[in-house]
Order: sequence, then C-alpha cells, then structure tokens
Amino acid sequence: MLLRRRTVIVLLCVAAAGCSSAPGNSAHDDMGMGGNGGGGGDGGTPALAIAPLTASLGFGQSLAFTANRPVTWSVEETGGGVIDDHGHYTAPFSPTTAHVHAVTTDQPTEQATATVSVADHSLALVAGAYGGRGTADGTGAAARFDTVPGMAYDGTRYL
Repeated sequence: MLLRRRTVIVLLCVAAAGCSSAPGNSAHDDMGMGGNGGGGGDGGTPALAIAPLTASLGFGQSLAFTANRPVTWSVEETGGGVIDDHGHYTAPFSPTTAHVHAVTTDQPTEQATATVSVADHSLALVAGAYGGRGTADGTGAAARFDTVPGMAYDGTRYL
C-alpha cells in the first residue's frame, strides 16, 4: 500500500511539472512580442523615427536631422539642397519644397521622409543703410546697423 501511494504521488508530481513551462518559454513569449519576434524582453528593433519631420529654412541655411537608427540620408529633388552622411542639411539658394529621405542601413529596412520648405527670408530695410555703427535713435539714412544676428550678408542683403 505504501509503495502504491508513493507511485501515485510521484506520478502526480511529474504530471504537475509537465503542465508548467520553464522560465522564459511561456506561451506569451512564443507570441513574438517585440519588433522582431523572439521575445526575450528586448522589445525588438524600434521603428525608424527621424526629426524634425517638417522645417522651414531661408536660402543657404542649415539644419541637423537625427534618426534613432543608422540611416543613409538623401534629398529626393535635384536642386533641393544637400545632406551629408551625418544628417546635416543645407538649403539651396532658390525657393523650393525639398524632401529629406532616410533609409535604415540595418534590418529590418525602413524609410522615412521629412519635408523642408525653403523660402527667401531676407531682410529688407525700409530706412537707413547697411554697415557702420548707427545710433538707436537714428532716422532715415542715419539709421545703420553693423550686423544682424543669425543672418548672413551677401553683399546686397541679409539672408
């Protein structure tokens, strides 16, 4: 009788052990949670995200684009500006709408596009003149300024 009771207990223990999964092998993990399946808790590869998604620049201005994964950068339109391998974009000297394109260099391959509006953001003086030091209360031709922070002078106007 004692032997039969031990056999039943051993069989129940074996049956109970067979009903549970080993750690990390649950049905939940088999569902492929995460971007690339496989479970394991790493969340998989994140979806491609670039920033900024839209921008407005003046002629010749620059902007740094960023991505959360390694990418190859390009500008879709001919004459739409240039972008280097690090995401540093420089706008052309003509009005346009350009599209900056990013393609991942790792797997899975993904793409993203940002839109850049390029317009003439020059400064036109309605009084005074360029160059020299003026005074805060100067009027007409006496109102002058030396530099305009954040703008570049091309010889005829500030851009």
